[in-house]
Amino acid sequence: MEKIVYGRQCDRFFRITNAEGKMWLLPLRNIRMAMELYQPSGYRGKILKCLLPLLSYVQFLSRYCHAELTEASIEDSLLKVFQRVFANKKIEYSIFFGSPGPRQKITIQIYNENTILGYAKISDNLDVVSSFYQEMSFLQFLSEKGIKNIPSILFCEKLDDYFVFIQTTCKTIHSTVFHKITPFHIDFAKEIYEKTKTKIPFVETGLYNDLRYLESILDNIATNDREILRNGINSIVTYYRGDVEFGAIHGDFTPWNSYFESGELFTFDYEYGAMGYPAYMDIIHFELQIDILVKNLTIEEAFVDLQNVGLKIPVRDIKPLVISYLLRVFSLYSRLFCGNFSPQDRSYKMWIGLIDKYNKS
Repeated sequence: MEKIVYGRQCDRFFRITNAEGKMWLLPLRNIRMAMELYQPSGYRGKILKCLLPLLSYVQFLSRYCHAELTEASIEDSLLKVFQRVFANKKIEYSIFFGSPGPRQKITIQIYNENTILGYAKISDNLDVVSSFYQEMSFLQFLSEKGIKNIPSILFCEKLDDYFVFIQTTCKTIHSTVFHKITPFHIDFAKEIYEKTKTKIPFVETGLYNDLRYLESILDNIATNDREILRNGINSIVTYYRGDVEFGAIHGDFTPWNSYFESGELFTFDYEYGAMGYPAYMDIIHFELQIDILVKNLTIEEAFVDLQNVGLKIPVRDIKPLVISYLLRVFSLYSRLFCGNFSPQDRSYKMWIGLIDKYNKS
């Protein structure tokens, strides 16, 4: 995929890397707009975002922040697609090379002067390409159901030997991101559920399908973890027996997949959006992603955080909701890693530990 980015006539960029292996290319020109693509959650990353406009003037800061000057440009055929889609010849862009893993892809923020025009995802991985079409279908479904403040699809086609997926955005340089649950986040989870809910047998839901997949791979999981998962699965199958009223979920509702603009909450990146799940599952994901990736909490601390979340949402008992979420996300990641989700992964340890704690509570 490197040939997409490194062309003949090059501009000057900062190449930024972090400890997780993520990489960004941010152009020196109009860098404040370029930085809207860079949404760090960690303390060091937030400092870097504040210092970045100074880096070209103070060289030692570049070394401290793991930023180096380089030259790059996207290839002409891709640039022409952007110009045609947005009816604008003066296209600027910043580039994120994606989170390392089986679904890694390039994301490009496309803008002109002080206006963000949209975002493009690019990949030659057929599994990722399939997710582009699934996301497009899911966004169209949500739009038909009356869900507002979500992206519209502008382009999803093959270009040369890779696929390009372009969406709109309402994001501006003044948009803000909240790393805590607000009433707006809870209202979003309520709306997406209320407008998509349907009454169906539990055995026909997305959640049930996740549980069946987990059961199919239990023999590949360490004995102690296997029993924890089995107990969790049995408790959810028992709790949701018969017909249920389930709806849609965003699937990856986090601070970095949402923003506030003009007093409204906007969401994007519906790659893992799905039907057939209980209300407010997205809120559990939002809180737990912050607990694991930002706050670096222990299992016990995250358990307390989740119990407090239960006081903010209108559910009778948060326990089955949390266990359902944990089994869903464990199943999702196991599928992504083809059944080889590493027990050494921090998220694996947290999810198993929390399932065990809720099983025993």
